[in-house]
Amino acid sequence: MSFSLSGSTITQTGTDTNLSGLNGVSGCTFESFTDGANTYRRVTFNTGISLRINGDLTINANTDQLVFPHTNNYFLWMTIAGTLRLEDTSTLNGVTESFQKVAVRAMARTNDHWRTNQGVHINNGGELSMNGGGFYCNSHINFLGGNSTLTVQRPSLIRLGTA
Repeated sequence: MSFSLSGSTITQTGTDTNLSGLNGVSGCTFESFTDGANTYRRVTFNTGISLRINGDLTINANTDQLVFPHTNNYFLWMTIAGTLRLEDTSTLNGVTESFQKVAVRAMARTNDHWRTNQGVHINNGGELSMNGGGFYCNSHINFLGGNSTLTVQRPSLIRLGTA
């Protein structure tokens, strides 16, 4: 369970079930606020800082959100070499559903799809697993190899392109 900054990349290793490990890591702003009985965490990355997931990271969109701010710079804002799990489920009257809350939001301008090293890379062996939740980015997702995986277990939202 570790997040560390080296150069312009924050790397996650081990297993993390929320974003609290980013509190105090240089290169991002960690905000935590309480609303009633719930604590929410939003992590906003500084422009030009990317995230590399080498381990297993779970983001529950009911409590956590990763934000990559709007920029006109072209850069690789996330690499998934391990597993990124997005979750957003609630049970009401015995029915479990997803509200498709956004867990990852990236506003980086990376719309020249022929450029390398920009957008989101899911490396060979990496996985984006969605059990609800939303993934919104102004870019594209590159699946880099036959063993890169996208798994959707409940209704989820993936939105690509500028809005």
